[in-house]
Amino acid sequence: MSMRYTAAFEAIGVTCQVTVTDVEALSDALRIARREVDALDEACSRFRDDSELSRLNDRGSSMVSPLLFAAIETALTAAAKSDGLVDPTVGNAMRAIGYDRDVRGGRP
Repeated sequence: MSMRYTAAFEAIGVTCQVTVTDVEALSDALRIARREVDALDEACSRFRDDSELSRLNDRGSSMVSPLLFAAIETALTAAAKSDGLVDPTVGNAMRAIGYDRDVRGGRP
């Protein structure tokens, strides 16, 4: 069995973990993972007023970034495949029950 090397970081309210089989790749893999998670947070976070998704919800637009488009497309596909058990369109209902606040208290 090959060795595994792991590093973790905190982001978006969870612990993110990167595991590789080549110790030399761990630093680069961690940097890439942080960059990708940061990009997803900036594009898709409903907890950040400055995210692309929040701006889209507030002002509307006919243009979105490829990353946000892919995330929305994936979420809608999940909704269809789960017969609605996963539903990205329930934002207003989630806010109404208080799910718009950070678990640490308040918005980040």
